[in-house]
Amino acid sequence: MYLIILCGVIVAYLFFAKGYLDFGEGLFGRLMSLFLGAAIGLWIGFILAIIISAFLPAHFVEVGQIELVSMRGSTMTEGTLFLGSGSIKGKLCYIYYKKTDNGGYQQGMMEVSNSITIFEEERSEGVLKIYKASFDNPWYHNIAIASGPGGVFEIYEFHIPKGSLKKNFILE
Repeated sequence: MYLIILCGVIVAYLFFAKGYLDFGEGLFGRLMSLFLGAAIGLWIGFILAIIISAFLPAHFVEVGQIELVSMRGSTMTEGTLFLGSGSIKGKLCYIYYKKTDNGGYQQGMMEVSNSITIFEEERSEGVLKIYKASFDNPWYHNIAIASGPGGVFEIYEFHIPKGSLKKNFILE
């Protein structure tokens, strides 16, 4: 993170004080040079941080769990479906319900991606585990942006009861 800020400050200084990009005399021209220099510097720092992160060892750390609740239809007295899937505006999505801190329920939705994995296990409740990329050495966060294979920043794992995932169904 410091690398990104440092690049922004250096390039802004070069544009503002050294006049590498001249928008004319006066306050407006100087401020335009400053802001454009900062924007370009931040982008340069961001690209450098991404490139550097490709060479630093990283792993995923669990940062949270969300308890899932089962959904049920009007004809069922007990729910067994913890995770639904469908298409919303042409995009495939997973739909789930989670418990809130105040005892209520809230619908959640995630667009289908390579960062989501579903595990069917011998369990009675469902849970969504959230992992974020992190460097092995905490100092690396100062100069790079942690990501996993393929540039993934977060991964999600749905752990649901065995048999609650509906397979081989046909939509009409």
